[in-house]
Amino acid sequence: MPKENKPNDGKVKQEIDAFVDQVARFFNEQIVEEKARITKFVQRKSKITGQLFLTVFTFGMSMYGTPTLAQLSGLLNTILPELDLSREAVQQRINEYAVDFFEEMLSLAIELEVPSDIELPVIESFERILIFDSTSFQLPDTLAPYFRGSGGDASKSAIKILFGYDFKSAKYFYVILNGTDPDHLINNGIIDEIGPKDLVLVDLGYFGGTAFAIIQSKGAFILSRLKSNVKIYQKNEETGDLEEFDLVEFVKNIDKSQTEVEVEVYLKAKDDEAIKLRLIIEQVPEKVKSQRLRKLNKKNNKKGRQTKKITKILQGFNLHITNAPSEAIPKRVVRQFYAIRWQIELIFKSWKSNFQLDKITGRRPERIKCMIYAKLLFIFITTKIIRLACIYTWNNSKREVSEFQAAKHFKIVGYDWMKSINNNPQEIKATLLNAFYFITKRCLKSKSNTRIYPIEALSTIEAQA
Repeated sequence: MPKENKPNDGKVKQEIDAFVDQVARFFNEQIVEEKARITKFVQRKSKITGQLFLTVFTFGMSMYGTPTLAQLSGLLNTILPELDLSREAVQQRINEYAVDFFEEMLSLAIELEVPSDIELPVIESFERILIFDSTSFQLPDTLAPYFRGSGGDASKSAIKILFGYDFKSAKYFYVILNGTDPDHLINNGIIDEIGPKDLVLVDLGYFGGTAFAIIQSKGAFILSRLKSNVKIYQKNEETGDLEEFDLVEFVKNIDKSQTEVEVEVYLKAKDDEAIKLRLIIEQVPEKVKSQRLRKLNKKNNKKGRQTKKITKILQGFNLHITNAPSEAIPKRVVRQFYAIRWQIELIFKSWKSNFQLDKITGRRPERIKCMIYAKLLFIFITTKIIRLACIYTWNNSKREVSEFQAAKHFKIVGYDWMKSINNNPQEIKATLLNAFYFITKRCLKSKSNTRIYPIEALSTIEAQA
């Protein structure tokens, strides 16, 4: 079990102070202006500097969600009234150079590292613990040549953002896709981000034998729930042939006293390639099974169909598959491990709710991309501060920070942060430290409103492994 840091732990305070100082210097004028010149956003002296444009655009997204040009020009004039800029002047600066500038600054935000010296249980068997998720939204039909949508009742133009998140380092990466691109890990570049000894926690939306085979070929591992309608196989020891595994018949014969059962199975990919997996079957309490059945029956009744008998039987079990060895993920902690994914999904939902990530306005591709990059920049930076607050709070009081409430607090802090960047840079650090400690004290979940916290899950795994 990890040792607990006490509130007066000087080393921890120093690490927090150093990280917040790093964040406070992110919008440093010299650094930002250098990037603005490199990307040709700034080519000559102008009223709108790279730093001013970046900060107003970034914090405008956090304050308004989808700000109009009038709101952006209003923010610019609020910070520096002597500029007297019009919405037309703002629009002229939103060009291909601005896109390159924003993307360059976003790459710097991604590289910000949460200090590793603050105690967080980690699993040494894996280089990274990766979670993927996506969000998509429709755009005006006129943008169809740039971002393809499905058409029909929906728009002809849509965009999708596929995210990757490493739970161990709190680093994000992303790919911007057409709205018509499917939710999978292949043919979009994202699978190239996976490396040896990575563990990918897979949602059912990304389930696929071919993707799993590619991940395994990279020396990486997957942990996923099992799709109930996917065929799995066992090897005939005499012939060596793969024979379909009757999962339902198998679980019907599991003794009630057996909490977890592990079976060796195979999943087929393309060209009849098969990968060997561990299937972990965990019996759930009767109360949980009944809750699942009620929810499933209600859903099927709305669609005018009956719940299949096979489906009813499987509601009594948690089914997970992995190619990770039992030494890395013992069967008794598989569910706790997978619980990490559930928590990250809540963070993604918070982004959509608090920052309207899935709502973008505009009729020019440059404006669309600038808005997306600005939103992601603010999200990635604040999420890292929140993640640090989560670890600090858990180590001190075994309480959970509500990422949703913490993100909402940063929306409030955003205006003061933005003004300090352009008018009083020396105040930025104090503003962020105040926000950090406010979150650790006032943005907590109630003790009854929790499942299993990811850090608690990792602690449990380390203790039992």
